[in-house]
Amino acid sequence: MTRLHRIDPKMGWHHVTNHVAGEGDLFLKDGDRHLFMRLLASASARSGVQIAGFCLMGNHFHLILHCPDGRLSEFMQLVESVYARYFITQRGYRGPVFVDRFHNTIITSDEQLLVTARYVDRNGLELGLDIAHYAWSSFPTHVTGSGNHALSISRSCDLPVRLAGGASAYRTFVCTDGQSDKFSLRDGHRVVPATPFVPIEELLIGLAAVALSFAGAEAAPVTESRSGARSDARLAAVFVAHNNRVASVDELCEFFGYAARSSLSSAITRASRRLETHLEFRALVKSIDFAWRDSPLRQAS
Repeated sequence: MTRLHRIDPKMGWHHVTNHVAGEGDLFLKDGDRHLFMRLLASASARSGVQIAGFCLMGNHFHLILHCPDGRLSEFMQLVESVYARYFITQRGYRGPVFVDRFHNTIITSDEQLLVTARYVDRNGLELGLDIAHYAWSSFPTHVTGSGNHALSISRSCDLPVRLAGGASAYRTFVCTDGQSDKFSLRDGHRVVPATPFVPIEELLIGLAAVALSFAGAEAAPVTESRSGARSDARLAAVFVAHNNRVASVDELCEFFGYAARSSLSSAITRASRRLETHLEFRALVKSIDFAWRDSPLRQAS
């Protein structure tokens, strides 16, 4: 059956959601959520799509997106494709990760935007969460301007708050129960502590240090690209970082000094081939991988 064409006008506003395939959860730990938030930030920078609201639930997510140049499908592909590969790698999962392609509802009025933002920011009540302290929702960011995650909502995209008359008025609007609400504010009593966000550079510096510790003191710096010189420690660190989905492709390129995604892809291919033919390199990768999985930084990510 032919799929319907996605309506994606310039300057469009969308309420976007998607659900994990099957009965499990899409997010099992805070590291999953941190990665998803970083992917949102990276996709926003690349596509120009702005994030005006979000809520990460157990088995699904909600986003409110403003698309000045359209590019909604490009934004979502950047987020969902990388997260799906991470999901499959981390869990040994087979089959599609998402139940279907994402669903989007076009927002056509200020009133609809405000009501949608309220719905998204109250979504945690379904899980009995105290929405005022739920780090994986835009509600704390909307009312205080800060949140425990990689992404800060751009102040140029705080339209729901401005439509309500400011942060205080928006808080009242969200926290006042209505007759049609399925869940009331008193249902949200559970406070879930969130793992503090660890900057991606700090994670990769830790991984680079692990690689050097196994490669020996004479090894070339892991983060420097030297023309004509090959470093097993660097190649192994890049491979482990990529294979464990420690960071997005763009983050890995920036940290390890690759000028283009294709250069990183070539390095991963070279590492895969080297694993098959060089026992010492295979042992180095395994040592780095095991040590990284047990490191405090990895556990916190």
